[in-house]
Formats: sequence, C-alpha cells, structure tokens
Amino acid sequence: MTIALIGYRGFVGSAFARYFEECSISFVGVDRVNYSAHKGRTWDVVLHCAANSKKFVAEETPLVDLEQSLELTSRILRDFPAKRHLLISTVDVYNNLAVPESTRETTPVDLSTLGNYGFHKRLSELLVLRHSPHPLIFRLAGMVGPGLKKNPVFDVTRCQPLRIHPDSGYQFLHTSTVANIVWNLQHRLEPGEILNVCGRGMVSPREIAQLAGVKIDLSQVSGPPRIVDICVEKLSRLVEVPETTESIRQFLGTFTPTHGHHTHTPES
Repeated sequence: MTIALIGYRGFVGSAFARYFEECSISFVGVDRVNYSAHKGRTWDVVLHCAANSKKFVAEETPLVDLEQSLELTSRILRDFPAKRHLLISTVDVYNNLAVPESTRETTPVDLSTLGNYGFHKRLSELLVLRHSPHPLIFRLAGMVGPGLKKNPVFDVTRCQPLRIHPDSGYQFLHTSTVANIVWNLQHRLEPGEILNVCGRGMVSPREIAQLAGVKIDLSQVSGPPRIVDICVEKLSRLVEVPETTESIRQFLGTFTPTHGHHTHTPES
C-alpha cells in the first residue's frame, strides 16, 4: 500500500507519522520542501493534514485564507490522485457547536451563517467529496499531544492568560488516539462518509487547571462561557471513545509545568 501523508510535520500530521512508524506502516511524508518530488504519482491513500489551523488568519484576511485553502486542496487532489482521500477537517463547519443534536454528521450546514474559518473548511470538504473517487472526512474538535502550541489546555498549563471564560466546555482527544482511530476506521467507512472524531464529555479550563495543579490567569478573560459539545454517537458505535478528562490526564502525564507556577490550590 502506498500512503502519502501530506503535512506530516504539523501538530496532527506528526501524530500520524509517529503512529505509522510505531506500527511499521510504510508511508511518504510530504511537506513544502519535497512536494514537487512526489507529485504526479497515484497513491492508494492520501492523508491530507496540511490545512490552515489558525482561525485568526481566516478572520483577519478572509479572502487570502480562502484562496490558500481552496488552492491547496485542489492542488493536492490534482497532484496526488488517490484511490482513497482522507481529509482532516474540523467541527467548526457546524453552525451550532453547543448542542449535540446540531452536530450530527448528517446535519445540513448553512454556509451563510458560518464564520470564515468554518466556511473555508466546508468548501474544502466539498471539493474533496466532489473530486475524489473515495473521499472520507474526519472532523476534529480539541486536541492535545506533542507539539501543542495553542488552545485552552496550552494556555492553562503554560500559565498564560486565559482569554475565554474558565467555565467554558470543550472536548479533547490526544493526537495519538486521533491517528489510531482514523487509520483503523478508514477502511471500514463507505465513500463520502463523514465522521466526528472527538472526546466523550466536556471539560472546562477551570477543571483543566485543577487536573494540572496550576493557577489560572484570568486577567484577560472576556465574554460568556463557550460550549463545544459535538455528537459522537456515530463514532461510539465504531470504537470505544475516550473521555475528554482521560485524554487530558494522558497529556498531563508528559507535561512539566513552567515558570514555577505549580500549585494544588487553583483559584476559585
């Protein structure tokens, strides 16, 4: 089997690279440096993990991000034809993230009410669904793992100012779990299927701080709590879905607090 892992140096892509190496699965890692050297071949599987994950880019320069997002997706479809195309996408394509009933994989998406980031991701999904003979879409929510550089877990554990309400609710999966689930399910899914790959249950930044034994910096918090509660019913029928708090504990097991702010009495 020939596998092209595009974006293999990124946060999610590197988790797939580690998984393949641990399982002795042969793959070709593709990035900007060696892209031209590998394009033009036909692959059994192309795993696309190279899309922009910075929401602020889509909000600050929406047309630039739109052009880059669609150009990248269409170029990969053209340059890396594959029997099966796996696109790593995001739950931000849903219109209402706070209610599981609104985030089922079969939920219609109203493009007119999406933010720029979700809009661009949904258009990329549609390109893959239209132009790949066997497309599969995996929508991810919050993640933790090696190379983490942003999100509430990063801010809390690095004692950086939290910008969201401490009682917000999020789902998290470890990137190693994401790689395991996606790869072991991709051969069981029908062409065109979409799957939410998210942790079971939510955790708040306040609870993350308690698990990590650190104090939250609330100096820059603004706005009400934000809830991300994605439906994982379909995923749960296929695999055992880890609890979000289990994924946080797995990550914290390799985490060393910085700046000397470790404490077992976080703010109340």
